[in-house]
Amino acid sequence: MNKPLKVIVVLALMVLVGAFVLRLFVGRADDATTGATDVALIPPHGIAPTTRPKPAVTPAESIVEADDEGPSPLAVSREKLDEYLLKHNRSAASLLAGYHAMQDTNLLNEAAAKFPNDPYVQWAMLTSEGLGGEQRRQWLEAFKTSSPENSLANYLSSAEHFKAGNQEAAIKDLMEASGKKQFKDFAMEAMIDEQELHRFAGQSAMMSVHANGWGGDLMQQNMPMKVVANGIAEAQAKYAQAGDADSAAKLVQMGFGLSDRFDSGDGGRFLVSQMWGAAIEGIMLKNLDPNTAYESLGGKTPAERQAEMKLQKAEWKNMAGVLPKAYGVLSEDEWVSYSDRMKTFGEVEAIKWLKQRVDAAAAK
Repeated sequence: MNKPLKVIVVLALMVLVGAFVLRLFVGRADDATTGATDVALIPPHGIAPTTRPKPAVTPAESIVEADDEGPSPLAVSREKLDEYLLKHNRSAASLLAGYHAMQDTNLLNEAAAKFPNDPYVQWAMLTSEGLGGEQRRQWLEAFKTSSPENSLANYLSSAEHFKAGNQEAAIKDLMEASGKKQFKDFAMEAMIDEQELHRFAGQSAMMSVHANGWGGDLMQQNMPMKVVANGIAEAQAKYAQAGDADSAAKLVQMGFGLSDRFDSGDGGRFLVSQMWGAAIEGIMLKNLDPNTAYESLGGKTPAERQAEMKLQKAEWKNMAGVLPKAYGVLSEDEWVSYSDRMKTFGEVEAIKWLKQRVDAAAAK
């Protein structure tokens, strides 16, 4: 008979992820279409085959572990994975689900070789570790081509230009990004696909909710935004010192525009992304007069906006305490509802719903 599972809840949502995000943004930027196509358009796809380490900090609210003597209850057997891939004809989505669940880059490489023009695959490549130099630039250009209305491709490209010291090219990418309405990542799709694989492997809704291999991709996507934010701030300061107030103001607006991408829509579906947005906004506020009202801040002063952000941070901290209270309270059907609400309304609204259920149970 199997021993009862030991569930360890880690408050990564605010305590770890929040501290990581805020700490990451301290410092300077220098720290840091599917199917077969013309082979000439296919960028190199070779990432050294390896088992990618599971991210230590992810957007997942908790980490579930097994007893010391047993395997992780989140583990997917290779047999079940092969069965799942066969069922889905080794599609791009199924290969990426396997990659996120197993952290095996061989599956990512296979997806890249078979579906190099799929934006989902391109995003996964660009958020993987070990892709740099000319290879990364080719994948960035491929992502721009496949998703011409997606500003995310330009922001990621801008980060690479800032890191290379090419401020002119970086700002050009920022201007193009600012003119695009869409900010589309594939974190939600990656979460759904990975959870589907875990459910196929026989895991409960409560367990599959904690499958978070996809979270490493989201963190790798958001980390270059530190470079972009600091690059904007440095360029804005130079323009201001040179007396070019108009260019300086436009750069600040671009920075606020980047922050806004993480507050709502596709970019704001996960709480950790909203926290990245707040960190970016904080960098933009530092170069402004704290007591002057700005139109870009809705007529508020930076000091007033920082006070609002402090309250927001307190609200996020309260949200971090909701999930641990849900264990032993929610039924399996309710865990399914929680998962569905994340997919439909985003993580923040799902946590608000979860709190209502927890509070109702506590009141009985």
